[in-house]
Amino acid sequence: MFQRMQSVDKSVVVKALRELGAYLQLNGENAFKVRAYDLAAERIAGLSDDLGALVAAQKLTSLPGIGESIAKKIEEFVTTGTMTTLEEVKRKYPPKILELLTVPDLGPKKAKALFDQLGVGSLDELDQALRAQKVRALKGFGEKTEEKLLNGLQVARRAASTGGRLEDNLVICPCHEVGFDLDTGANATSPGVCDDQPAFKTEIEQGQVVVIGFE
Repeated sequence: MFQRMQSVDKSVVVKALRELGAYLQLNGENAFKVRAYDLAAERIAGLSDDLGALVAAQKLTSLPGIGESIAKKIEEFVTTGTMTTLEEVKRKYPPKILELLTVPDLGPKKAKALFDQLGVGSLDELDQALRAQKVRALKGFGEKTEEKLLNGLQVARRAASTGGRLEDNLVICPCHEVGFDLDTGANATSPGVCDDQPAFKTEIEQGQVVVIGFE
């Protein structure tokens, strides 16, 4: 017999897993390890069973894509409210560093370079560095990249103003941590969750997302 746990907010667990994956990207971890956390987040987001019951019964590893290591991290988070590995890696960076990964054309390697070489750790600090033309001087950047990042910065800020965020070509909904494809509006991460959302055709004009019609 196992003791039944109180209902668990899946979105909080999903967010923690995605955050850990993002921090691991900044640390230069291999893509397979990072993807494992993204897959686990997708699995939890689309879970129909009670997460608390699965944790109490120690049956998380029965879910496809969740191995023992990730299961232990989820169990720790659900039972204690914290994830030691996540807290440890977060201490290495400014609190808003993950904002950089929401900027189109700014991947984890470039974000890490901006932090290491210019101390950029937020969208505001990125804006300052770009407008001061400090970014173009860094190896692997240049004037064209600087211009792209200025436009991408506006897109990221627009997404943030709605409560969501951009990850690659996905808009992540803050309510359920579900990722919607920017091109099609389709649920790309958790089929069956929030699938009834309306989709709108959009274009990016001067760094702004403009709605041009209904899908």
